[in-house]
Amino acid sequence: MSKFESEDKGMFGGRECLCLKTEGTDFETAREVATNKAREMDPGAQLLYWFDRESSMCSPGAVCSGTEIPEWLIKAGKLCDTIPVGINDGAFFFAFAGSNCRNQASV
Repeated sequence: MSKFESEDKGMFGGRECLCLKTEGTDFETAREVATNKAREMDPGAQLLYWFDRESSMCSPGAVCSGTEIPEWLIKAGKLCDTIPVGINDGAFFFAFAGSNCRNQASV
């Protein structure tokens, strides 16, 4: 289990990571599945961060270690609703800002 799928519920404001399985394992399919799931929970959800374990790519590219969640993302999760979604046992990780995040002065 990577830290992106940590059991530490405090990391994202008390919300557990949604862990999903998909038939396709490419990034675009994973992003579409994660976005659809996040928007089922909050129609206004916007993508904040993504990580692709195989390529070690992420966005924004501040930290792409694959083992540590960026501090700014942890802070965002504590300030507002953040929807974390893991795909295919952590092959992909996406974090979405909930609708209430747009009302925060500084994330």
